[in-house]
Amino acid sequence: FVPAEVFRTAVAAEDGTIVFVVGGWIGEAFNPAGWDSFALAERHRQEGRLDEGRAAMEQLVAQQPDYWAASYNAGCWEALAGDSDRAFTHLRRAKELNAKASADFFREDRHLDSLRNDTRFQELLA
Repeated sequence: FVPAEVFRTAVAAEDGTIVFVVGGWIGEAFNPAGWDSFALAERHRQEGRLDEGRAAMEQLVAQQPDYWAASYNAGCWEALAGDSDRAFTHLRRAKELNAKASADFFREDRHLDSLRNDTRFQELLA
């Protein structure tokens, strides 16, 4: 147990090490919201390990199939990875699950910049 007023830092001892730090509430199990899967998948993407990154995002969507942000984050990741078809599949699902919340992100999220000139992107905004 670490009191709320205590701040800690973590530093990797070796290059290429991922430091993963989790916060939470006393008496409650950690409940991932998807950012952790995206962070791992993004690291894999940056290292050219697309299959591993995609697997992490697909696992997130499988674990939270009705959570719009899981599909949204998978769509963002696919856009960054250069697979627009997969990106649009995930982004359409995010819109189906929560059109209002996803619309704001569609307009502003720079992760989606590679998709903006595609006619399918305009369909997402409609």
